[in-house]
Amino acid sequence: MKGQTVSDFARRVTLLGAALASAVALAAGWLAGPTALVGVGVGAAVALVSFRWLARVAASAVEEPASGRARSFALVTLRHLGSFLMLGAPVAAGVAHPVALAVGLTVLPVVLTTVGLLAAREEA
Repeated sequence: MKGQTVSDFARRVTLLGAALASAVALAAGWLAGPTALVGVGVGAAVALVSFRWLARVAASAVEEPASGRARSFALVTLRHLGSFLMLGAPVAAGVAHPVALAVGLTVLPVVLTTVGLLAAREEA
């Protein structure tokens, strides 16, 4: 994996995250019902989409001039607002359980750690 780009890393994290999220969501749905399934799914989707967006912004911030960085900062601010709305709306509507939503959000740190450790092992 020598010379791995940000795009390659983000793709690996997204694919592994989607697989893990699907398995956890199905298990949560089977154990705790449909609100758990929706909660895990929404939480994982928000976390993974947010990660992809941040990876793209970080990669472009290195390449863009200073004027483009202000635009990137504004987009990150909008991402925070969008994430808050996407996480709050299902809970407010009663279709997602808040604990299941938190479980879905934990998919990203687990996958980032796993992919990062695998990349470090391959580099060594």
